[in-house]
Amino acid sequence: MENIILVGSGGCMRELLWQIEEANKRMPRYTVLGYIDLVEDLAMDAVGHCKYLGDDDYLLNLPMKTGVVICIGSPEKRRDLVAMYRQNPNLYFPSIVLSDEGMAPDYSIGEGSIVSRDCTISTNVTIGNFVFVNIGSIVCHDTVIGDYTTLAPRVTLCGNVEVGTMSYVGVSSTVKQGITIANGVTVGAGAVVVDDVDKYLTVVGIPARPL
Repeated sequence: MENIILVGSGGCMRELLWQIEEANKRMPRYTVLGYIDLVEDLAMDAVGHCKYLGDDDYLLNLPMKTGVVICIGSPEKRRDLVAMYRQNPNLYFPSIVLSDEGMAPDYSIGEGSIVSRDCTISTNVTIGNFVFVNIGSIVCHDTVIGDYTTLAPRVTLCGNVEVGTMSYVGVSSTVKQGITIANGVTVGAGAVVVDDVDKYLTVVGIPARPL
């Protein structure tokens, strides 16, 4: 069993806590020591036992080797927290894969990334560092996802897709095969991306167009 501490107490964290607990029923892998946030969230009792450990200072002063899982959907907030927590050499960032099926044997995944349950990760897929792949997403063959990018629930990347760093791909959106999405892009919910997207744009609609 690997000891981990969760960061955050919002819906994203509670959802991941539930997924980890369900995964542990099938094959025990993680011991959740507790969670970190600015203040204690009393709603934790409604989800399952998860002890409040303190704020960021708790992690920055932790004297033992411990895994940290950042349960926050915002790419920018994840990046900033990672930069802060790296000040403590005792902290490391395991990759958490919660899908038991639909995972090709030759995908690769970087440090601190999360793949939620009910996802499909196909052959020759590269997932960067601190990527968050939400529930039910499909990532088809030969796709590359850059560091700190978030795929919202039920995103479909249709193969040979490249998504840059620090991008956010909205819920139930689809990216056509062979498309390149640059760094810092936001794809709106339900969008269908059929053309390459330049960096820092927000695209919405069917077909997706810049705002």
